Amino acid sequence: MSSLSNIGGSSSNVHTIKIQKDPTGKLGLSFAGGTANDPAPNSHGDAGLFVTKVTPGSAAERCGLREGDKLIRANDINMVNASQDEAMQAIKKRETVELVVLRRTPSPVSRTSVSRPCE
Repeated sequence: MSSLSNIGGSSSNVHTIKIQKDPTGKLGLSFAGGTANDPAPNSHGDAGLFVTKVTPGSAAERCGLREGDKLIRANDINMVNASQDEAMQAIKKRETVELVVLRRTPSPVSRTSVSRPCE
């Protein structure tokens, strides 16, 4: 994990967020980008996977995930050079998903920034 502390410079923060899927198996998030797709909107060409939507009231919102967060790891699987399909497979494996994300301030792709404690 120590390699994550250097990512993104002084205006970035690395966060570990654990999200329990809701009863329908959803987290309440969408992401874009990845190695096999066009870059996420407003990512300035960064080929990483970025959270593009956090559903209001969802488990992801309650746990503090934000639009614009860059996915670094999902359940101990490196997502830095991953495709959307690889990310989906990593997330589907568990009921509680642990995401390591890079949060830039201000976020390059965020429309809103809401953070609430995980319930």
